[in-house]
Amino acid sequence: MGHWSTMILNGVFVVLFVGGCVFCWWCFTRIKRATDAVKDLENVLQKYSRDSLADNYGELQEEMAGCPYAEIWNKFERTLFKSDNEGIMMTQDPESFYNDQTLLEDIPLAIFHGMPGIFTGVGLLGTFLGLTVGLTNIDFNNIETMKSGIEGLLKGTTTAFWTSVVGLIFALAFTILSNIYCSRPYNRARAGLIKQLNSLFPVKSIEEFL
Repeated sequence: MGHWSTMILNGVFVVLFVGGCVFCWWCFTRIKRATDAVKDLENVLQKYSRDSLADNYGELQEEMAGCPYAEIWNKFERTLFKSDNEGIMMTQDPESFYNDQTLLEDIPLAIFHGMPGIFTGVGLLGTFLGLTVGLTNIDFNNIETMKSGIEGLLKGTTTAFWTSVVGLIFALAFTILSNIYCSRPYNRARAGLIKQLNSLFPVKSIEEFL
């Protein structure tokens, strides 16, 4: 493998790894923003109790309409049923509305969750390409060209091994950072929101009203 070929191959994988990191950072910021928004919703709901909700429901509607994810609240609100005896009840599980697909709709979640495998796969691809291109330059019928081919193979192993190592490191870093700074806080916030909705609105199926 020639010097320029090695540099080009290295450059391609640098771009791939940098692009993956930029994508992950973009997803992290979106999830952090969603986490903060969900916490804001929970804080609004915590101002109310089940006993006082009937009298203050109009205020709750106004506050939720001005909060993030107001369109989700509008859909959820259509499932609420007001009873003179039992207060305001919900007929559907709030998780049907406040879930990953709605709260994180601008993030390609399948790709995001697959990033550890993508980083590892890119690293392995670099390994195979580096070794393959290096081996193709070895002419076993000529000693002189075979020596230069072996030198090229050794240069190719540099690309082969650094891409594998970097791929594994990035995959491990993504898993750790995602769990600590994104997944856990987001899941905790969403669980708190669902719990607050369940505490304010008792569940009653439509069949029970009939």
